[in-house]
Amino acid sequence: MKNVFGVNVSYSAPNGGSYDGACFFTTRVSPQTSQHIDYWRNEAQNFKQSTPMNSLLLGACIAAGFIGVCSLLGAMNALDRDYIGSPLFMLALSVVLFVACGVIWKIARKEQESRIDRSSEQRIKEQVDAIESIIRKELSIPDSAPLIDILTMPYVPDKKGRAKKPANYATTHIAIPCYCYVSNANLCIATSKYVCEIPLSSVRNSLLVKKKASFPEWTKTEKFSSKRYKPFKVTYNVETGYMCKYYTVEICDVRGDFELHIPSYDFEAFSSVTGISSEV
Repeated sequence: MKNVFGVNVSYSAPNGGSYDGACFFTTRVSPQTSQHIDYWRNEAQNFKQSTPMNSLLLGACIAAGFIGVCSLLGAMNALDRDYIGSPLFMLALSVVLFVACGVIWKIARKEQESRIDRSSEQRIKEQVDAIESIIRKELSIPDSAPLIDILTMPYVPDKKGRAKKPANYATTHIAIPCYCYVSNANLCIATSKYVCEIPLSSVRNSLLVKKKASFPEWTKTEKFSSKRYKPFKVTYNVETGYMCKYYTVEICDVRGDFELHIPSYDFEAFSSVTGISSEV
């Protein structure tokens, strides 16, 4: 079963890197708007990278975390072989180092924030907001449609044709904010360039996946650790990015069998709009 927003990123991909569920895509923005989207998306990305994190603080954070892991492994080893070091000391040391890693990370982020050019940030935000209005108009997105994250899935096929995470990707998914609504008995998901229309009659069920998805960017204005998202146990670390459980929405259509991947923190909003609920 293919992910509607799955992308075969192998060099031999027959679809040229387009979404596997492109057969559901209908309305598109104009070529001019598409160019503007790409331009300001690159501007926003370059702006983020223009203010790098302090290398000394980042190095200290990584070092503390690495030594903390080594101490924890040493403590576990010492429990099996009591003649190798003190497990209590190494466990305490690992806790101290993990706390230090978190503190240094927060300090590094605050220091990075203090060096951001706010005037340039505001200018980019205004342009992005203006383009957002154009997108909503061209794609006829209802004002009431909420923004929810859809998990796209870059993959490469294995020898049996099954999708697996590319070796050069640190995460299993990428979260993209999309407008979600129902129109003419279709589940509509609008990205920044397309509207994906899936007949509601083709939706079979939705299930919570116990294995967590990982994605590199947090798209919400509120932090993942805020009171609003705390119940969904979203976690973050430098190596794997953000992680949380997600739902699969199964689709059986004349065009094929597909599924959508929706993070747990946005499934309630998705369900309230579409009427699609989970069986779990």
